[in-house]
Amino acid sequence: MIVGGYQIPKNMLVILNNNCMCNDERFYPNPKEYIPERWMRKYKDEAIAKGQDYPFGFKPFGFGPRGCVGQRFAENEIYIGVAKIIQNFKISMPPGVREVKHVNRIFTSPLDKVTVHFTERKQIPST
Repeated sequence: MIVGGYQIPKNMLVILNNNCMCNDERFYPNPKEYIPERWMRKYKDEAIAKGQDYPFGFKPFGFGPRGCVGQRFAENEIYIGVAKIIQNFKISMPPGVREVKHVNRIFTSPLDKVTVHFTERKQIPST
């Protein structure tokens, strides 16, 4: 198989560099900025939603016949889990910590131990 002028031998394992794709301005404007709205489905801001025009710019579960069969289950578990955590806790970094340094390998990982503070939110009684 030839891809982009490169011969890929039969049975060769090919791994996409997700970090490069996620930091590519063609797919994600201002990739270094924290813009959580860019991950919302059908977001209307054209500059942020630009990445939605490139469906293969971010594929953590793969795609096609070899895509992860548990993708929808995993996404639902993530959404519910994160929503419950945010509902019940205020999450913050320790004083003075502004950035978590990371290294890019097959998976992006923190260089050092990461400390996060969880403060229980006050629950409003339902009436």
